[in-house]
Amino acid sequence: MPRKEGTKKGSSGGNASLGHRQMNIFSHLQEIDGEPEFIQTLGFGMPAHETMYPNVKPAAPGLETEKIHPAAIRFAVQDGHHVYHGCTSRLRAFLKAFDAILQDMKAVHSKEGDTTMWFERVTAELNRVVEFVQLGRALPLPVLNFVRQMTQKIQNMGEEMKIDDTISDSDAYDRLSRYMAEFNDQRVDMARSLIADRLDRLIDADDEILTFGYSGVVTMGLIKAANKGLRFRVTVADSGPAFQGKVLLRKLLEAGVPCTYCLVNAVPTAIQRATKVWLGVHTYMSNGVLLGKLGTSLVAGLAYQAHKPVLAICETFKFCDAVQIDAVTNNELGAHQDMLREDSPLNGMPHKIAQNVRMLNLAYDITPIKHVSVMVTELGLNPPSAVPAVIREFTRDTMQ
Repeated sequence: MPRKEGTKKGSSGGNASLGHRQMNIFSHLQEIDGEPEFIQTLGFGMPAHETMYPNVKPAAPGLETEKIHPAAIRFAVQDGHHVYHGCTSRLRAFLKAFDAILQDMKAVHSKEGDTTMWFERVTAELNRVVEFVQLGRALPLPVLNFVRQMTQKIQNMGEEMKIDDTISDSDAYDRLSRYMAEFNDQRVDMARSLIADRLDRLIDADDEILTFGYSGVVTMGLIKAANKGLRFRVTVADSGPAFQGKVLLRKLLEAGVPCTYCLVNAVPTAIQRATKVWLGVHTYMSNGVLLGKLGTSLVAGLAYQAHKPVLAICETFKFCDAVQIDAVTNNELGAHQDMLREDSPLNGMPHKIAQNVRMLNLAYDITPIKHVSVMVTELGLNPPSAVPAVIREFTRDTMQ
């Protein structure tokens, strides 16, 4: 996506110039600062009290913005503001938004008697929503994978409707809604439950588990093990600017789990007493590379050097058939203002020095396949090299 030019709004204090001189190597990445300038809030049918940005720029030329559903706009705004943390919550929010769109399409087109083929109408709407949302913050790869699967499902249903004329458009909308609900129930909720059941069997007495940041499925596994009375300790390593590890720390302490909290620069010391390392996953690429929160690669590399087992824990819907060999080509660039907290040494820096500082707030890094001992998914324990085989099996089921 093209990079936004010009000065951002909401810069911090006198160091507003910090971060605007972007490194050339990352110039292809668009900075996501939470203000979706692409949204044209007027003319969408959105009530005035829901309008968040009255003075924003129009959307991209060629996109029929007047046809964008309010649920898609709401999702884009909230996603741009990082209301949804993590790939799973973003997927769920996308499913909820598109299901609302489907219900409205069902009501509107049943009244109007639209003669357009059902699958053409729904495919066009799905493409329009995805194109609109990605004008702001790019959708994660697992969500785009689901979009491709759903596109294939819509096409299959369209072919079926050509053969069986007893299937009405209303029935087709209901079937597609059920498909999305089943995907959420089976590939997300049930998968998490199965993984949590498997994780507590991987904990030995008096284990010292090191984890990094926050992962919903890792949290579920640790809390479930604690509720069963297993004795273990957890070291929560964390890093800025979000410091999401504090969320995990709070939940574990509430569950009665003894914890140690440290920043990522203390991991070389903390790794020495750890017996296992549990890491959350953003996306698993088909070449076995783990795409995770920035700092994941550092923790996994230190564990590899210390000969500690590294468990990558994720649902299989996060498996992607793409290949990635670096964290430069495809990544997400967070707002540079997030790095300028009140206690930051950059605040109060003389302007002469500050204007030469370039802020880099990358979201993800990649972990090589050799640094991960095993993947833990709802299908069991597998090596990272098994990702293509799992994708192939699920793709075969989708095509049927």
